[in-house]
Amino acid sequence: MLYSGSQLLVSIEINDDWQIIGGMRSTKFSLNNSLVDSSNISSGIWRELLIGSGLRSIDITVTGSFANSEAEQKIRSLALTGKIAKFQISFASGESLISKFQIHFYERIGNMGEEEHYAIGLASSGEVQYS
Repeated sequence: MLYSGSQLLVSIEINDDWQIIGGMRSTKFSLNNSLVDSSNISSGIWRELLIGSGLRSIDITVTGSFANSEAEQKIRSLALTGKIAKFQISFASGESLISKFQIHFYERIGNMGEEEHYAIGLASSGEVQYS
């Protein structure tokens, strides 16, 4: 089943409460697994990988409009300081993930007389809970 990018909801934990950042216009979600090559002389001509090893990470890019000024201020502050915060990413399918993320880029985009939009890139830090 295909889902619209606008059906991804990003929330941030502020004062022990989840606050929606804003409406999504487009998204990119990447789950990355680094590989550990365990090939040896007995592997022959085929590569062998070490099961369950390597680093895992999630990178998420979202663009949209902020829900309110408090969410925008929190995102801007995290981007400026490089601090890590807890985010919840909810998908249209009902699945969600919760993890700490660092904002590795933050952009504000707008034309005169039009609604301002934002783009943020989130890079996971630590364990990701997926349900």
